[in-house]
Amino acid sequence: MSESGVKSPSNLELMAPNQPKKLLEICVSRLAFAISKPLNPFICMEERVQIPGDLIQMLLEYGRTHQILNDNFLKWVLESEYTENTQINLSGCSRLTDEAFTLLAFYPETFENLNTLNVGRCGMITDISLGIVLEQCVHLEVLILDQCKQITERSFRCLRSKDLEEMDEILDNFNLILNEKEKDPFSFHLKEENTETKKGSMRKMEERSGTPLVKLKHLDVSGCGRLDDSFLALLVENLREIEHLYVNSCNRFGENAFNSFLRNQSNLKCFSASDCLWLSSVTLKTLSRCCPLLSSLMLNGSYFVDDEGLIQVSKECKNLKELSVRECNQLTDHSISSLFQNSVPLVTLDLCWCGLTDISFDQMQKSELGGEKGTLKQLKLSWCNQISEDGMREGLKNMPNLVSLDVSWLKLTDSVMESVLDTCKELSSLDISSSSDLSTEMLIRCAQLSQLKVLNLSWCRRVDDAVLTKISEGCPELRVIDISLCNSITDVGFSSLSNCAYLKGILASKCRNLSDLGIMEVVKKCTDLLFLNLTEWKLTDEGLNCISSYCPYLICVVLGSCKAITDAGVELLVKRCNRVQSLAISCCKQLTNEAIISVSKHLYRLQSLSASELPLVDDFGLSSLKECTLLQNLSISWCNTITDESIIEVLTNCNLLETLDLSFIDNLTNKSVKEVTKNTKFVKQLKLVGCRGITNESIFDFANNSDSFLQEKITLDVSFCPGITSKAMDEIQLENKKITIIKARMGDFV
Repeated sequence: MSESGVKSPSNLELMAPNQPKKLLEICVSRLAFAISKPLNPFICMEERVQIPGDLIQMLLEYGRTHQILNDNFLKWVLESEYTENTQINLSGCSRLTDEAFTLLAFYPETFENLNTLNVGRCGMITDISLGIVLEQCVHLEVLILDQCKQITERSFRCLRSKDLEEMDEILDNFNLILNEKEKDPFSFHLKEENTETKKGSMRKMEERSGTPLVKLKHLDVSGCGRLDDSFLALLVENLREIEHLYVNSCNRFGENAFNSFLRNQSNLKCFSASDCLWLSSVTLKTLSRCCPLLSSLMLNGSYFVDDEGLIQVSKECKNLKELSVRECNQLTDHSISSLFQNSVPLVTLDLCWCGLTDISFDQMQKSELGGEKGTLKQLKLSWCNQISEDGMREGLKNMPNLVSLDVSWLKLTDSVMESVLDTCKELSSLDISSSSDLSTEMLIRCAQLSQLKVLNLSWCRRVDDAVLTKISEGCPELRVIDISLCNSITDVGFSSLSNCAYLKGILASKCRNLSDLGIMEVVKKCTDLLFLNLTEWKLTDEGLNCISSYCPYLICVVLGSCKAITDAGVELLVKRCNRVQSLAISCCKQLTNEAIISVSKHLYRLQSLSASELPLVDDFGLSSLKECTLLQNLSISWCNTITDESIIEVLTNCNLLETLDLSFIDNLTNKSVKEVTKNTKFVKQLKLVGCRGITNESIFDFANNSDSFLQEKITLDVSFCPGITSKAMDEIQLENKKITIIKARMGDFV
């Protein structure tokens, strides 16, 4: 495999053995060019080749899953006359812009059989392109737009009565984009037809048979914070066949408008409205009366949902199989018990952080959910601390069909754990984190759960070499294991994880007795690892060399406070494991500019970087991060040798940033804060703790421009900033409800 991440022609032949060799070579060369870095405009090849649909689909999926699908690649797909498709999946392609996405509409044949369109987490797509594309989606049944934070109800203008003048205006706006690109001799050119011909084909949308989106059954607009009641009004008028609806974190809806929409959705089966502060029991009553087919309900973090609403759901929704009310703090035994009294056939139940007590838990195990024929398969009870030891033990004795159980942070005892192990023998996922009272003998008995795939033992202080060895021998199917803060484990015990050849993730943060010896034994057998957390290990470059040699598919690596690693080790890691999307190297104090430059050079898919407390990194190293244009999370706190110059350069190029930590950077001034205001539309958390060079002026500027930010809520931490006054921050907080300001011991009090 090349450094760019593109498979060689020989490997591609194995992936698609029935395709001509020359065709495969052309595909590889085009793909390599399309994802070349730095990103160049796509130059059409003189030799035009029609690529078979199945091969294009394979390459499209490869490009998407490896974060290398950009405007150039999508244009190539269209140039190859890719028409044999029923679905287009572009989720997570942060490089896609309106320019390329709108081109889809210029190929009407693409939509002849299209029933699924997924552009979730494509943050640069706006109403301009999405509206034009949706105009053509006559047969679309599935539309996924989660985290497309720039879209508004204008994207769904196709649901209104058609207005030709409005369509002309939209097309003219897009033609401006094309005209700007045509000034560049290397720009991508539409095929033989000119723009006017394409515009004419768009006008024919008025004459097509069928209305866009009326067949829609699955709609996901989670995190689309700009959608409001006008969007709901469009849905009420036109869409009445929706079966799956996801509106998580959409907080501009009014409850009355949403209830009007629900009254027309008798086919709704799945409804997810987590973290929606407008949602109350009134909506649940409407939902239960109007949607009798409901089988899945997600209400996590819905603070205003109380007993009255859930009781109504339990009475009316007799098909409910999945219910999640995590952190719905107003729910009590009264409503939770009603679920069991009304024989709701739940398969999945999440009650974490709810007011569950022995009363309702006892009713649960006696209902149809428990017993040999019980329907319940997945149960989450994290932080349900009102359940007693006796109640937990007796309740779990009657849950033999559970395959997933979360009883973390409940102070489990041996007697409770014995009930779990004796009864729930089919468990594939078990979370007992923070169970510090469990004995070594009882932890060893976890090895009898031979079908376990996910196991969380973090904060279980009695986990040692003997426990880990027995579990790795008895649970060879493990995919993910978390042993963070289990400080009794040594390299001898850790190396036993090599028995679990299918491991995808190892979380072993702050296991301070572990070193190169343990991880080197494991990675030689567990070569498919994707996630690795080795925070505060005694790790050296030798260990990194071994990890990078055997685990090329890593996408998340955490090496915080591994103080012995150097630039050479990091360079080996990022060069061989160039699929990494999340990297943490904070407090690795031997690292210099060379490490950051290596990261920027090889990790072009990087989305999250933690590089705090690196005293040897200065502006020269940090400025190289401008190449990581997909960055969404960046932490460079306590890097006191960097200045505004490099920070501004990074902010100018990395405009997808959502969280940014610039705390305790002594050279930081108002210039950097103003650059955040100017370039980062997606920012939701900005930490400026202890920054001595910033004043009220930049914070006022940030607040005054908050409407340009696409997040519904923004957290700003200006604690310990001597140039910031408490009076000014209170004034901002009073006038701007979008921004939450954290302030502690500011200038007024120092």
